Amino acid sequence: MNMKPDIILAASGDAFFISPETAVGPVWLQCHFPEDEWDFLTMGASFIDCTSASMLCIDAEDSGLLVELTNAKEGFIQGFHD
Repeated sequence: MNMKPDIILAASGDAFFISPETAVGPVWLQCHFPEDEWDFLTMGASFIDCTSASMLCIDAEDSGLLVELTNAKEGFIQGFHD
């Protein structure tokens, strides 16, 4: 059975973009990030460094979430660094 990941961490250079994919993903992220970052998190417009991505993955999986690590698709970040 293929389950949809709760959170996708998409690698782009030295950063990982955080993309919540299920209803559980944003709720978990909101418990772990400051309120002023929530809008960016829910839009998939937040990114973190490799060490933070590794820690997020471990914490989320320890909480029972499914996390997928992938490469960002071309054009994925277009518009977020303007």
